[in-house]
Amino acid sequence: MSYTFRRFPLVPVSSSLFLAASFALGLGLGLSPAARAAAAEKSTPAAPPAPRSFKFDFGGKAAEGFTSVKPSTAYSEAAGYGFDLGTTPTAVEHGGADPMHDGFVTSEKPFFFSVSVPEGSYRVTVTLGDAQADSVTTVKSESRRLMLERVVTPE
Repeated sequence: MSYTFRRFPLVPVSSSLFLAASFALGLGLGLSPAARAAAAEKSTPAAPPAPRSFKFDFGGKAAEGFTSVKPSTAYSEAAGYGFDLGTTPTAVEHGGADPMHDGFVTSEKPFFFSVSVPEGSYRVTVTLGDAQADSVTTVKSESRRLMLERVVTPE
């Protein structure tokens, strides 16, 4: 099994060029003090967005406060999350009273789940394993950074 979470910043090229131009203009390359002040004001970064928390439940009945994610949940910009890069895992549902442990998603091949978030550092918590069988899981972020490799969880 391979669970993959990634984040991807969407930074348009024009923003990078604007910041580079603002930096160069801010050095005072032939600009009046008023023009330098205007350039500095434009290059002031915006306040960071308020913290947002995501809680996803893969397979089974979603626990309270969690968003249900089925294998058919393809990534979309409107939702801001979903399985992407053409991958679709398989749902396994065991049932039971505890919605946090009644199902999961799996695959013989790697699959990718993406969440659109601003660039930054994030705390990601995953629950691994299956109460009825051994499992092996690898977790990567940004589709490439190895976070956990071949974690074996016994039955």
